[in-house]
Amino acid sequence: MSTVSAFWHIVENESPTLQSNEWSDCFHKFVDSCLQKIPQDRPTSKELLKHAFVLQERPTAVLIDLIQRTKDVQKELDNLQYQKKKVFSQEAHNGPAVEAQEEEGAKVMTNEEKKFHKHIQAQQKKELNSFLKSQKREYKLRKKQLKESCM
Repeated sequence: MSTVSAFWHIVENESPTLQSNEWSDCFHKFVDSCLQKIPQDRPTSKELLKHAFVLQERPTAVLIDLIQRTKDVQKELDNLQYQKKKVFSQEAHNGPAVEAQEEEGAKVMTNEEKKFHKHIQAQQKKELNSFLKSQKREYKLRKKQLKESCM
């Protein structure tokens, strides 16, 4: 969906609502108040901080679990970014065919083997980038969940 199309839908359609019954009535009311289309109808941040949903107590275990899961995802994301930088750095320094190291007694690679290794490296790079993107999305989602649970 283009940006213009998204704006058009926002203007023309009703405010979105939570359709699922898995959320509490209190949460439904909180979200509904936040999604009022007319700015004057929306509560201020001060008013939202006084909403029953924000003020209700939550078990500490839930928050600790969310914090730990977020830290784990961040650590994994950092490791993936480090690995990605390392791969790019090696390729910049040694060229894409790193496997064709010329050590004593090492077999010299044929052109077909080099092409195959380049293909494998390209696939691995694509998979790493795809995984990194999915981890970023998951991290953002968990971070958002953590913020919501802290409010």
